[in-house]
Amino acid sequence: MKKQFILTSFFVAGIALIEACSCFTSCGCKGAPEVSAYFDFEKLSVETKQGIGTESLRIQILPDSISYLAMQIPELPGFGFTTAAYGCSPLDPGHEGLKFPLTEINITADQAFNDTLPAGASLNALFLMTTEPYIDQPDREFGSAQVAPLNALETFPPFRGGYGSVFFLVTKEQPTDPALPFKFTITMSKSDSSSVAVTTGEVFF
Repeated sequence: MKKQFILTSFFVAGIALIEACSCFTSCGCKGAPEVSAYFDFEKLSVETKQGIGTESLRIQILPDSISYLAMQIPELPGFGFTTAAYGCSPLDPGHEGLKFPLTEINITADQAFNDTLPAGASLNALFLMTTEPYIDQPDREFGSAQVAPLNALETFPPFRGGYGSVFFLVTKEQPTDPALPFKFTITMSKSDSSSVAVTTGEVFF
């Protein structure tokens, strides 16, 4: 009888643990059947920094005019051993990242960067993008493992950490005429065929 009681206790504890873990990870045990898992943006905000290590220019980009898109989560059956208040942890809106992932980033300037890159030409080959969703080093240069070419969007999709993740573009290149004021336009194309552009203020090298 004692052995049967011990086995029953382990069984009940195991069911409670499974239920709690299921609720915690999905928040679907009758606690929050609908979660705004993805987000979209209509505008971008931009800041520039210079003189960090060997970087000649760092462009910080954040999504703006945010909208959240809900994802239905099926309710999981509960056995009554745990409660939603204990087992469920609400997820942040937009935690799954962009609803329409970026398919292309293009960078241009209003001045000729050099003899082979006139005003309006793509400057993508001169820039690298950060690979981590929450990277922020205001006073330190990014390491080689923290940046990648702009054509690596499928491997390192921007804003994949959800709204609040940070995205940077960096270059070490210098224009032929550093005395000229440059304004850089960054255009982000999304998988729904829409695009959003933002232009920096004047940058002097």
